[in-house]
Amino acid sequence: MGTRLHIEWPEALVVYLDGLPGNPAPYDREGLHPGWQINPGDMNDRDVALTDATLDALAQHYKIDQRRVFAVGHSNGARFVGILWALRGHRFAALAFSAAQADTLIDVAEPRSVFMGMGIRDDIVPFEWQRQSIKYAAARFGIISVEAKQDEVSLARNSDGVELVTFIHSGNHAWPARQTQMIVSFFRRQSQQPNVAVSRDAPQAVRPLP
Repeated sequence: MGTRLHIEWPEALVVYLDGLPGNPAPYDREGLHPGWQINPGDMNDRDVALTDATLDALAQHYKIDQRRVFAVGHSNGARFVGILWALRGHRFAALAFSAAQADTLIDVAEPRSVFMGMGIRDDIVPFEWQRQSIKYAAARFGIISVEAKQDEVSLARNSDGVELVTFIHSGNHAWPARQTQMIVSFFRRQSQQPNVAVSRDAPQAVRPLP
């Protein structure tokens, strides 16, 4: 994918996780190729358990600022980040999506600052489908208007400081090179507040060192 997050943010601990075969998907009906679960409960939340184990193991071996743990995903990985948001929102300060969005999972997710990148020529996950998540998040956060013009970034905050950042580009399903810097800049200004309500019951993870 070439996100190069570790290059753009060298002081952060960046972990790239690979999905496993076994989960049927629209583009892989037999589940023969590596990928992530598409819905909560798929494969008994195998991939959520992997994320839990990864975060726990990293915390044992590194000095982690637990207020600044982030998740970012592209395509099927972005859909999985939406599941993490819905089922493990308390473990992340902010999340970033590229070429797929959380869709209606947003309705049950804890308020978190999010970055949404999408291409108007996406031939895998249609742009019109993706842009609906902007509306879902705006409604969930209590934000009036946020959608960016093409090839621009739009930022809106609610009264609690929760950010909704959108990047609508002219490309297709690929990760735009300049999106990496946008996401790192977005993550740099995020920090989970200690009084956030905790939900016990939502790969790629980016963990900055203190």
